Amino acid sequence: MLNDFDMVNAILDQMAQEGTIEPMVEPIDDPSVEVNFWDWADVVGCVDDFAPVEMIDENGETWIVE
Repeated sequence: MLNDFDMVNAILDQMAQEGTIEPMVEPIDDPSVEVNFWDWADVVGCVDDFAPVEMIDENGETWIVE
């Protein structure tokens, strides 16, 4: 069963070392690349998942939540 990400990553790493697939790394995980989080989120398409949300409480006060 491939629900264990460590096992999946180990399999992918082994396949990359054997040349079966191209080595892959997310730029956000690569310490040699300086990545702006928001640029990365935009490219990946998940900016909306992290965008602040404006909410109003029962007293009519506005709060910004993330």
